[in-house]
Amino acid sequence: MSAGDPAGPTRLVVLDHVARLSGAEINLLKVAPKLRGFDVTVVLAEPGDLADRLRAAGAAVEIVPLDRRAADVAAQQRGIAELLRGGLAFLAYGVRLRRVLRRLRPDLVVTNSSKAHLYGAVAAALARVPLVCHVHDRLTGDTYALPALLLLRAVFGYRAAGLIANSASTAATLPARAAARTVALPCPVDEADPLPHRPSDTVRFAVVGRISPWKGQDLAVRAFARWRERTGQEGRLTIVGGALFGEDEFGDGLLRLLDELGVADAVDVTGHVMPERVQEVLAGTDVLLHTSRIPEPFGQVVVEGMHAGVAVVAADAGGPAEIVHDGVDGLLYPVGDPVELAAAMERLTASPDLRARLAAAGRETARNYAIPAVLPRYEAFLRRVGGRPAPAPSGVARG
Repeated sequence: MSAGDPAGPTRLVVLDHVARLSGAEINLLKVAPKLRGFDVTVVLAEPGDLADRLRAAGAAVEIVPLDRRAADVAAQQRGIAELLRGGLAFLAYGVRLRRVLRRLRPDLVVTNSSKAHLYGAVAAALARVPLVCHVHDRLTGDTYALPALLLLRAVFGYRAAGLIANSASTAATLPARAAARTVALPCPVDEADPLPHRPSDTVRFAVVGRISPWKGQDLAVRAFARWRERTGQEGRLTIVGGALFGEDEFGDGLLRLLDELGVADAVDVTGHVMPERVQEVLAGTDVLLHTSRIPEPFGQVVVEGMHAGVAVVAADAGGPAEIVHDGVDGLLYPVGDPVELAAAMERLTASPDLRARLAAAGRETARNYAIPAVLPRYEAFLRRVGGRPAPAPSGVARG
């Protein structure tokens, strides 16, 4: 298969299996339309909000529906029969995508989700196109069942021409044989000025992320209840996010926990909201809580909170431990410990000056994650893997 014109833009086909706006998809929405010197087509396995927003941003999008047997296979699926059916469906889908790749003639295929890594490896191999896997999850047993773990290790170790990990923590879990082909690049944050902070007489906490056991919203609730008991303050907690991937049972249990701990009257649960609505919530937040139970691969919301000028308390593992410098631009607490989380909350509410100092330093840290700081590194890595030169400077500033 011949690639695009050597003198023209680098042609990318980006594959993702979902169109719902979770972390990896929000990153794709920020990056794909702004790549300079690239002709990008995003191929999604379902229609949805991501497709609509990419098109509105000027990106080319195609929908190639994925068989439901494959779409419904979870990363923690252990049933052999289900895995076999899903695997065969992935294989068939990869064969279908080969025809799409032959028509689009890309220089590189970039996969953006776990399922896309698997079927994308098939399609890229059949079409003889180099594969770059953008890895948004740590490759550990905390995230994947053994069959998925082994398959992904094989793809990353033997098939990918390049790997983009969203943090050094994620990169450390990838196969050692792929180390020379791996780069750790953070997810960028929008550089637009945040919304003005809305003052309040009540201390306002927030936790932002999809409703899921590993995201630990119940830890935030327990810490908030303990903080209220120890300080005698009322305060408010806002839980932003919805159960996007069949985790409604955990969401229902979270509501019951609010009643059990007697804090239902002080907690707002928004459900799933669009990214722009998150900015509105952060404008009315004094302290952002990051509560993941297992090491977070990156922690995009941590950077967003810093950028918004909100004091951040984050778990001391994974990506957030790379972003936050404890006591300088945020506070870290032992992952999964609601007692220590409550102590950090108490420390910040007892000292408005500390809160303001950490928030101001956090804004400075967030500049390192702005699109102009991060995107050139994406572009350089993709060109290096694709063997394409950088385009001549155009003098046009990034949007």
